[in-house]
Amino acid sequence: MVAGVDVPVARGRCRFCAVTVGTGDSCCFCCRTVAAGLGRPLVPVTAAAFFRAGDGVHRMLRRYKDAPVADVRSYYAERAARRLATLAGAEGRIRPRQGRPAWDVVVTVPSTRPHARCAVDALVDRVPALAAERSSLLERGPGRLDHLVASPDGFRAVAAAGRWRGERVLVVDDVYTTGARAQSAAAALRAAGLVPVGIAVVGHLIGPTGAHRTGVRAA
Repeated sequence: MVAGVDVPVARGRCRFCAVTVGTGDSCCFCCRTVAAGLGRPLVPVTAAAFFRAGDGVHRMLRRYKDAPVADVRSYYAERAARRLATLAGAEGRIRPRQGRPAWDVVVTVPSTRPHARCAVDALVDRVPALAAERSSLLERGPGRLDHLVASPDGFRAVAAAGRWRGERVLVVDDVYTTGARAQSAAAALRAAGLVPVGIAVVGHLIGPTGAHRTGVRAA
């Protein structure tokens, strides 16, 4: 049995990322593949929006990073941050309406490109409930990461992560396609002694049927 994948249940949704799965399945193809690559349990994902290639959410998530004009990037970053804020505020899907927060520290998924800035930081910094708890605890590791290739050492925790050992961590990214990057980041934090409680993303790329678009790279 793949690490972290339960026995099949007839619910029609992946128990980790909520995309459509066949009757009797509990886990989608992408999550099963990523779990096999990591050899450890996956972390549940909550998305502010499901989107399809080429739609408005997709364009927003590309333009906040890639638009050639700074004011345009800022405009789309504000829109994306408002989406992310729905997961950290009154809707309570991640942060409870009452009681302790569901996490102790927020960690964004670094870029897989060497020395590239972490674009999602610009979104988190616009959401006070997340920005106040954000800490840069990950860096790119030696392991291979690709569209459907996850690696337990694709990222590694920095020395400062030691002070958070045993604490709950929320992993945040802008786009979730197959989960290889975000789940590898969560695995690196778990290896450093933190407790990943969830992955929050602005957009989750799906296909026409509500399942993953495994042949499309999002943003």
